[in-house]
This record gives sequence, C-alpha cells and structure tokens, in this order.
Amino acid sequence: MTDEVLVISTSRLSLDCNEAFAFFIPSNTKGLKFICRESFVGGDSSYNYPLSSRYEEMDSIVVFDNVLVPWDRVFFYDNVEAADDFLNRSSFHTFAYHQVVNRQIVKTEFLLGVAQLLVEAINVGEYQHIQEKLSEIIIGLETMKALLGKSENDAELDEWECMRPSMIPLQVASNIFPRIYPRFSEIIQLIGASGMVSIPTERDFHSEIRADLEQYLQTEGMNAEDRVKLFRLAWDLTMSSFGTRQTQYERYFFGDPIRLSSSLYKNYPKAQHVEEIIKFLDLKNERTSD
Repeated sequence: MTDEVLVISTSRLSLDCNEAFAFFIPSNTKGLKFICRESFVGGDSSYNYPLSSRYEEMDSIVVFDNVLVPWDRVFFYDNVEAADDFLNRSSFHTFAYHQVVNRQIVKTEFLLGVAQLLVEAINVGEYQHIQEKLSEIIIGLETMKALLGKSENDAELDEWECMRPSMIPLQVASNIFPRIYPRFSEIIQLIGASGMVSIPTERDFHSEIRADLEQYLQTEGMNAEDRVKLFRLAWDLTMSSFGTRQTQYERYFFGDPIRLSSSLYKNYPKAQHVEEIIKFLDLKNERTSD
C-alpha cells in the first residue's frame, strides 16, 4: 500500500555507531521482502463485514535480503548523535504524534456513535449504568480533544522557525489512548450483550427465514435488517479478528506502554513544581536533578 519504506534507527543506550542510520527506499527495491500475516477480511459483503471488507490494512515483517541503499536515499549514517537527536529535535516526532492523536480522536468519535446507536436501538438509554458507560467514552473523547487543543495553543517556533505543537500534551494523549481504547471496545460489547453473538448474515435476509428474522429481531425504532446491520458493525469493530487486531494495534501503536510512560516522565518539566515545595518548606539542601 506504500510507495516508499522509511527506516529510522531508534535512540537507545546500547546504540552502536553502525546502527545509527536513517534512509528511505522504494517498496519494490530488489531484495526487499514483506512477510504478511493472514488477512482478516471475513468476506466481500459490506453488510456482514462493514469494516474489514473495506478498511483491512495488512501487517508485515520487512526483510532486507542484501538490499542496496543508494547514498542519495540516506538521511544520516554512522551518526549516533543524529540518531539520538532526530526524533526529539526534528519536527518528525512531534507532527507524527499530532497526526496520530487526530486519528485517535476521530476513532473515538466513531466508537461513541456506534455505542449510542446501540443504546437507542435496544432502548436502554434510561439505565444509569448505560449512561455511566457512555459517559466514559465522552470523557475520554473530550480529554483527547482538550490535549490536542492545548498542544496547538502552546505551539512555538523551533530553532528552524517552524511552528511546532507542544509535545507534552501529545505525549499525555498517547499514554492515555492505549488504556482507554480497550475499555471503549469492551463497553460496546457490554451494551450489545448476547446480541453481539446471535447475529444473522445478509444471506439470511434473502432466504426462507426472513419472516422469522423480521418478527423476532426488530426493535421499537429499527427494523430487523437494520438492527442486524448495526450489530454486525459493532461486532466487526470489537469482536471479529479485524476488531481485536484494532485493540491490540492501539495498545502498542507507539510501542511498549511502560516505555511511553517513562519517556513522558523524563521529558516532563518537573523542576518548577519541586521548587515551589522547597520554598514552601524552606528547605536548605541543594538539588541537582530535575
């Protein structure tokens, strides 16, 4: 699905100079292999598989088997300092985070829409435990939007006169989302309950059992065919192989959640808050750490 492959060595304590490089090459370069997983497309029907039939994206292991990388495709090489500074000093990392948080917000809006329509379809909106569950999604959505807005409001010119969003709110959002997305998926499963399991197919509505389906699967405000279409969307979003892959994808999108938390802790400006406590207590000891 891509024309180019971007390869960047990540900064780490054990990074060797011959591992410190960044380059990009065409996806059809000789010796470049993509080892793909099994497809999660359940079928061609957009009724039965409303998401996977249209939006499945492949995951793969990229293998470099004696691949020649031309020098005009190399950003840096044999340069540990550049590898250490690239993600933090360049705009690449910041704008990558900014784009991802925007995507996560849109995805949360989609989840909220599905959850609310489920509630309306089965007429359970007056139950407080349902309202509490939907409020969880609303709180998560508005928190993500607020963090995105703060990153933009606190944007500053960098040393190359490029207006760059504030990184800290984006890092906070990227620490939050891997934790809340699995919960939002679970909420949809809980609202749908057994209706998420007993769902007929499009073919069933064009068979001799259609009358039974129309009789027993309709709701007060939705006919049986539309109700099943909605429940198949909720299933494909949260319970199919496509849906469970989405949950795992969001858990580890930027890598290990513990490492993300550690990075936020290291980058967060804590000194000012500590100094306030030192002044409040009138402490005399000198501090050297942040």
